[in-house]
Amino acid sequence: MGKVLDIKGFLHNDLEEAACRSYPGILSVREEMAGFFPEGLLMTGSGSSFFALFSDGPKAEQAYDALMEKSKATDMQVFLTSFSPAGNGLLEV
Repeated sequence: MGKVLDIKGFLHNDLEEAACRSYPGILSVREEMAGFFPEGLLMTGSGSSFFALFSDGPKAEQAYDALMEKSKATDMQVFLTSFSPAGNGLLEV
């Protein structure tokens, strides 16, 4: 595996803080995803989804499995995709 870049400083959404403050459910999803320690985590747009970037495929799969289990009791959708030949995971909720 190659060098993992620290990309957190490049991920920013001006609306994320306000959306999390206004809608505790959004903050709850964010905190749960952050518990899997992705290299990056960001809300898209005004809060329709979050994505998490993992440099380790099995770690992304672990987060995916846990969030899929939780999603069964909600209307949350969870997707696991890979964006590189190395199989690094992108998790979007």
